[in-house]
Amino acid sequence: GESWGHAATVRLIFHWDNSQRLATLYKSPSQKESTIPFNITSHGFRDVQPPAVTQNAEDTEMNPRKRPRREEEK
Repeated sequence: GESWGHAATVRLIFHWDNSQRLATLYKSPSQKESTIPFNITSHGFRDVQPPAVTQNAEDTEMNPRKRPRREEEK
């Protein structure tokens, strides 16, 4: 019979959501399932750059990925 010893253990699915390219890690023995956006450039596959962090009048960061600072941390 055929040997499955060299079968792929990681499965990636490349798909679109509106105009955004997405890559989904669907099957992996060591990582949980996740989806990330990506771009294809003249240099190959690249991460999508997050929007620039802006600052408001109080000089606090407006990055939604970071938790807000408490008063005692300022």
